[in-house]
Amino acid sequence: MSANEPARCPLCDQPLGSPLVRLTTGGYAHVSCAERTAAAAWRWRRRAALGHALLAGLGLVGLCIVGGPRPTLLAITLAWVGLYALLHRRFVYYLQRDLRLALRRCCAPRSPK
Repeated sequence: MSANEPARCPLCDQPLGSPLVRLTTGGYAHVSCAERTAAAAWRWRRRAALGHALLAGLGLVGLCIVGGPRPTLLAITLAWVGLYALLHRRFVYYLQRDLRLALRRCCAPRSPK
C-alpha cells in the first residue's frame, strides 16, 4: 500500500470513511460492517446453542427410553445443564433476561383506568 492510498476496511475492503470503530485485532472498520459482522456472529452462536440443547435433550430422552429413569440419569442431566451454562454463557444470560422481562410484562399488576 502506498502512502497516498487511503486505508481500507478489513471487513468490506472499501476505503475508510466515517463513522469508524476500532477492532479488537487493531485497525479500524466501518460501524455498519462491524455491526453486520457482530449480528452474524450472534446468529451463529444462538443457532449453535439451540442445536446443542436440542441434541442433548434428544439424547436424554433416548437414555430415558432405553434405560428408564435411573439416579445416574439425574447426575448426567445436572452435569449437562452445568456444562451447557458454561459453554453458552452469553446465550443463557440473554435468555434469562428476556424471560424475566416477559414475565414482568405478562404478570405485572395492571393499574385501573
